[in-house]
Amino acid sequence: MKKAISALFFVSLIYVAPAIAEQYLDNSFLKEEPYRKTKQKVDISSLQTAHDLSVAKEAINPIMRFVIGMSFAELPAAVNDKLLTDHGRTVLQRPPLRNELKRYSVAEINNWHVCDENKISFSASFSDLLQKNQWKEDFFFVRTDDGWRFDDHHVVQC
Repeated sequence: MKKAISALFFVSLIYVAPAIAEQYLDNSFLKEEPYRKTKQKVDISSLQTAHDLSVAKEAINPIMRFVIGMSFAELPAAVNDKLLTDHGRTVLQRPPLRNELKRYSVAEINNWHVCDENKISFSASFSDLLQKNQWKEDFFFVRTDDGWRFDDHHVVQC
C-alpha cells in the first residue's frame, strides 16, 4: 500500500513540478511601466532559469529604450550616448527605410539568450507602420559601469 501511495505521489509531482517552475518564472514585469506597450511584444519563453529571467528583468528597460529608438529614422541622441558601447556605435545596422513615414515599429522581441550577469542577446523584428516591410536583427548587450549597452549584432556566445 505504501508503494502505491508513493508511486501516486511521484506521478503527481511530475505533473505539478512544471507548473510550479512556470509560476516561478514570473513575467509580470512586462506589464509594468515604463514601456508597457512595447513590453507586450516581448516573448521570454526562451528563458529557462530564474537566473536568466532576473538578468532579462534587469536589462529590459534599457533594451526597450534602445529598440524604441531604433524605430525612428534618426537615432535619438540619448540612445547614441547612453545605450551604445564604442564598438556598438561602429557596427550598428539601421533599418532599411523604404516607407514615406521613415519609421518602423517594434513587432516582436524574442529568442533571448543569457550568458552570465553581464551578457544578453535577443532578436527583434520591426515592421513599417503599414506592416508591409519587415526587418529582423539580433542584438547583443553588455553590462557596463553605466548600465546595459548595445555592443554588436549577434547571439551571445558563452
